[in-house]
Amino acid sequence: MSPALGDLLNNSEKRENQIKEALDIGRVFKMTLSIEEGVTPKNPGETTRDKLFVVIGFDNDIIIGVLLINSKVNRNLPNSLKDLQYPISAVDYDFLRHNSFVDCSSIKPIKIEKFKEQFDWKNSFSPIKKDDLELIIGAVKESPSVTPKILKRFGLDDGSK
Repeated sequence: MSPALGDLLNNSEKRENQIKEALDIGRVFKMTLSIEEGVTPKNPGETTRDKLFVVIGFDNDIIIGVLLINSKVNRNLPNSLKDLQYPISAVDYDFLRHNSFVDCSSIKPIKIEKFKEQFDWKNSFSPIKKDDLELIIGAVKESPSVTPKILKRFGLDDGSK
């Protein structure tokens, strides 16, 4: 027997509420991302890659601004961008298997619809600690590739860049 329309609507509403509850600045998620979100696949022929990321801001409930978490700093980056890789420790964050880096050099966009399609509590992790988050946001504001317009777009423009 298939579910009643009311049950489907209630489940949809419940899921929307769970997503709203989970989507906070500083919260960490793992999802499958693509070039559309600025993620380079690892192997030839692949079009996506599973990535951890930190939510950093929102653009009118259409786009989520995120910072990628990488296991290593890309050695091909210019030094000015290497300096914007914020280290986080596996001791402090249980979602990490090893010490990693939050890439504060650019804010990546994820469409809210893509986020909703992939949302699952098992891929939702504890938020970045307040002290770390403040330093991460400060680093983002120092990035030469994050313009005042981008900061404003994601609600990070407080005039301190």
